[in-house]
Amino acid sequence: MMVKPAKGRRRNKQMSQKLDQRIAITISEAGGTGARAFSCRILIGEDVVSEGQLTPVESQQVREMAAQYASLFRKGCAVREAQDYLSILGDGLFQLFFEKGWQDFKGRLSSGGDLIVASTSPDALQLPWEYLKFAGEAVGFSERFSIVRRPMAEAAQTASQIQSAKLEPGPLRVLFVACEPLDYALEEQGFLRTMEGRDAVLQIGDLGTFDELKMHAKTFRPHLVHLVGLAKISSGKALFVVQDEDGRSDAKTGTEVAEALKGCGVQCLIFGGCQNDHPESLDLLAMSAAEHLPLAVAWNGSAASAAAFYEALAQGKSIGEALGTARRDARDSCLKEGKVCALPILYSSTDQQRIFDADKTPGGATNWDTVRNVLEPLPGMAEGHAFNFVNRRRDLHRLLPAMQSGAARTIVITGKSGMGKSALATRLARQLALFGYSIIPVYSSRNNPLSAARFLEAVIGFLTRIGKPKEAQDLRDAKTPLADRLKSAQKLLNEGKYLILWDGLGLEEKTGRINDAELAAFYLQTLKGMESSRAIITCSALPADALTLPKRAWEWPLSGLAGSAFIKFLLLDEAVTERYRRGETGYEELFKLYSLAAGNPGLLAPATQAARIGDGIQSSDDIPKAGLSLLGPDLRLSLGRAAVFGIAVNSAGLAAAAGISESAADELAGKLQRLMLAYPVRKLLCVQPFLRPGFLEALLPEERVAAEKAAAVFLRDLAEEGQASMLGLSRLDALLEARGHYLAAGDTPNARTVTSRISSYLVRRGYYAEVIRQNLPILGMEKHPEPMNWIAQAFMELGNFSKAAEWYARALESGPDRIALQGLGMLLLRQGKNEQARESFCQAEEICRVEGDTAGVAAALQGLASIDLLQKDYDAAMEKMQKTLDILEKLGDLRSLSSTLQSMAMLDFNRGNLEAARTRLARVVALLSRIDDRPSMAEAQYALASIDFEKGDYDPAVEEFRQALQLKREIGELRGEAAILHNLGLIESQRGNKEAAWENFRGALHVYQDLCDKPGEAGAFFQLGALAVQMNKMPEGLRLMALAAVVLRSIKSDEVKNVEPMVERLAAKLSYSQEQFMVMVQEVLQSYLKDRGRGLVEKALAKK
Repeated sequence: MMVKPAKGRRRNKQMSQKLDQRIAITISEAGGTGARAFSCRILIGEDVVSEGQLTPVESQQVREMAAQYASLFRKGCAVREAQDYLSILGDGLFQLFFEKGWQDFKGRLSSGGDLIVASTSPDALQLPWEYLKFAGEAVGFSERFSIVRRPMAEAAQTASQIQSAKLEPGPLRVLFVACEPLDYALEEQGFLRTMEGRDAVLQIGDLGTFDELKMHAKTFRPHLVHLVGLAKISSGKALFVVQDEDGRSDAKTGTEVAEALKGCGVQCLIFGGCQNDHPESLDLLAMSAAEHLPLAVAWNGSAASAAAFYEALAQGKSIGEALGTARRDARDSCLKEGKVCALPILYSSTDQQRIFDADKTPGGATNWDTVRNVLEPLPGMAEGHAFNFVNRRRDLHRLLPAMQSGAARTIVITGKSGMGKSALATRLARQLALFGYSIIPVYSSRNNPLSAARFLEAVIGFLTRIGKPKEAQDLRDAKTPLADRLKSAQKLLNEGKYLILWDGLGLEEKTGRINDAELAAFYLQTLKGMESSRAIITCSALPADALTLPKRAWEWPLSGLAGSAFIKFLLLDEAVTERYRRGETGYEELFKLYSLAAGNPGLLAPATQAARIGDGIQSSDDIPKAGLSLLGPDLRLSLGRAAVFGIAVNSAGLAAAAGISESAADELAGKLQRLMLAYPVRKLLCVQPFLRPGFLEALLPEERVAAEKAAAVFLRDLAEEGQASMLGLSRLDALLEARGHYLAAGDTPNARTVTSRISSYLVRRGYYAEVIRQNLPILGMEKHPEPMNWIAQAFMELGNFSKAAEWYARALESGPDRIALQGLGMLLLRQGKNEQARESFCQAEEICRVEGDTAGVAAALQGLASIDLLQKDYDAAMEKMQKTLDILEKLGDLRSLSSTLQSMAMLDFNRGNLEAARTRLARVVALLSRIDDRPSMAEAQYALASIDFEKGDYDPAVEEFRQALQLKREIGELRGEAAILHNLGLIESQRGNKEAAWENFRGALHVYQDLCDKPGEAGAFFQLGALAVQMNKMPEGLRLMALAAVVLRSIKSDEVKNVEPMVERLAAKLSYSQEQFMVMVQEVLQSYLKDRGRGLVEKALAKK
């Protein structure tokens, strides 16, 4: 980082030189308990001018003076009506230590000097030496004297462990950290005012933690560290209170703080903050710190009281001179208010007085840098970025420990746009990730609001990525209602440590409710149902679906930043800092920007540009325009067009929307980032979300339409080419974004086409309510049968046949429509109205033949074949399916071709034509392998194996079952896995391979139990029992078969009527009495309660 000295500042080489002579007073203490006394030796230069011992009474007087001085400031760092008393204390110090021999050496003190008070006694060092009077003048306020306290036995002694380092060049670098429970925002504000116009570089901590202090010190390498906070005494130790990451007190000794700063270039450490209970603790902290760092200051006062000190220090004066200036300023300003202020006190174990080399400026690269708390958006999200994350200390301190402990399991962060909700949610998420939570973020945008479908897709994708394909497959099952799948998702999430993050949950404008009923239901579940997992939700207001939250769900309203935080952010900009250092921009000007912005974090970036410019900002409306003034008309137009994206895009997307080349887009991206009008998201770019609406409003209508269309085409093509992941999006999200752009452009035909593609996917996934929501807006722009058909199909799948019929009727109002007739036929078929369905299918077929739509003809023939099958006209059904097959062969539609072949195979199988069925299924497997449809291929392979099993061809059946088993395991389909293992067990049993059969049945049992499939579990127990009997283990077999009966009875299955008689016959064969039989049943029940019967299975297999 390059730092130039502030222009207009003259450095005075004489300013920081030491005073002419050294005046040292060494005070020691000796004697037994109750008779301890102080002795004193005074040197001027090398000459001992006075030496003596105080009486025990005088020594006690010294201790009382130290205690009385400290007690003055027990209620604050400024007190009234104490000036006369302090004058008396100063006179007392003179009488005790300097009066003897004064006449002999007073002449040598007329020119002043450096007064060093050396002692190992805290009482001696804490005396008010600043009020000591020489010839009626208090030395602490005289320009002729400086005062330093040395916590050592001899004034001439220095700390050997403190290495005198070569001073680093200026300008002055100050690290300021304010800690709770003090009002840290007020302290930061005071410090910022203090540093206005000072030739200094600032770094202000944001969290007040010890780790942050160490990190800043290491990176920033400050000359001076200024801490303000609470100091206290505990168990005889002086402690300074910082915070840990959870906001809890983390008290440190002066030694611990000083040691943490060693090796970071720190020359001076100030312990400050206005104290109440134990002001002397600051002195004790500084004493111990001075044993490890060159200089330490105890300053019982706010940061605002240090203005004169920093002004002098920045000009190159020594610490002693700067503190003398500060004391005089404190005396004068406090006297005007009728008060006396606590004074800063310098401690040092060395003779060092300077903390940087004011005569040198850095040349080239420096070994330090300011720290920015940059916050990156989470993967898959564009919002949540912060150039410097500031002023959320109290939020983090309250929320993070609450979420860790479970006191809060769901947090709903509310607030107006631009308040930093996404940034706070992102920061919380990243912190929780450090504690083992896996994050599942779901973004929202203008074109792609949150929905139940998108959330479930995010969960499915997440489970797939972490190696849980079975769970993902279960949630993907379109046959299960979405509400049930969402409940299953919550159950899954509560089995681990996961964090759901919904960013930008949309609410209905009129009602304030979540506009997706299924998502609203899951939201209500989330509020009360989170256990080991957590949820963070951001939205403009608390959803009206539940205005009273459960105990462990919190609303967290977010407002604007504090003034100090806002200005702190502005001063991280090098140009703004330079103006502030030179005095060209003052605190009031920056505070005016804060006030106009109302502290809105969304305006931080343009406010920084406004602060760079320095004038022309009269209203809040002027702030967002500040950065734009630095762009030419062409770049402003490009920015406005690029702002149509509500997501992060690459250079190609930026170029498409802006209507420029990719090289020009790269150049534009660089300029926008420098002006903070956009920010990087990994290798992508996102225009500032809060500023985006203003950029769009500046576009002419035709420019906006062109940009929206270009963005839509870019996203649609990316999705169709399978490249959506380049933007961190799924194909569905890319299409949804494209649809939104088409709608914004008023391009209804293309919006309808993309919506149809989206609807096709949603139907396959079983997201029927979302299909309706996606298509209704299209009908608001034009009356067209295509969206009506999708809505009708969705209602049909939801089981609302009357609504489905209504929408199909509406689609047919404008004339015959093949899709509507086809859909209506399926609806009538489901209602059992076969002849009406036939009529509808026939009409659809006729239209398709006229229009030359062969795919439509095939679909109509399939519908007609379904009716023939229901009416058991198998020959007619087979004929229609063959015609369908011929059409699909010509079309090359492999998926539909394999589906039709499978239907024909099943018909062959049911008619007993196993060879024909097998031939068709073998071809189905080959076709599906070409399109890599593993779920369908697993089903076909299973069906093929079942035919060979039925035929008694065990070898090929076993091989085919094993291939199907591998596929089922790959896709995580447990139910199919269990069925295959069961069948393999049956085959091996019939082949006489009893041990192999046992392993398969046992594997099936375990899967059935994992699935809570009671009938399957009972079947596996029964087969294991039968095997045990065959293996001459009749008692063990009896118990397993009895367990099968117990399981069947628990679910009230009629199958128990077949199993129980067999159990009774086997018991009779073993000559069991009724009593023995009942004892055996009880043993079986206990075993099931203990380990679900697995112990019985293992016992049966064990060798006798």
